[in-house]
Amino acid sequence: MPKKKTPDTMEELNAARGFVGGKKRNRKGCLLVLLAGSILLLVSLYGLILYRQRMLDLEAEAYFRAAQTATARAGQPSADPAEAEMVSPPESAEDKAPALTATMGAELTSVMEFFQTLTPEP
Repeated sequence: MPKKKTPDTMEELNAARGFVGGKKRNRKGCLLVLLAGSILLLVSLYGLILYRQRMLDLEAEAYFRAAQTATARAGQPSADPAEAEMVSPPESAEDKAPALTATMGAELTSVMEFFQTLTPEP
């Protein structure tokens, strides 16, 4: 009596029973793509925060060095970083517009004087 040959793979078994395979849904792949996308988004946001913090640190350092340069030129003792004043925006720009314009003019004048000074060569 001859033995029947049994199918070796699931595809052959399904074809023998008349089952037509449908589209395979890969939910694991979808979740992995979503997870990878969210991780990429979080890492990029963290990088943006670090970049912004670095720019703010450089701005604060530039402000402090400008204050040190201004006090050194005026013959005053140098300021410590802890004693540096924070610049706050005016409460109402309409009331202080002439004073702000005069302050900016004085600052620009001192900057131009600074650029025109010659540094002695060592």
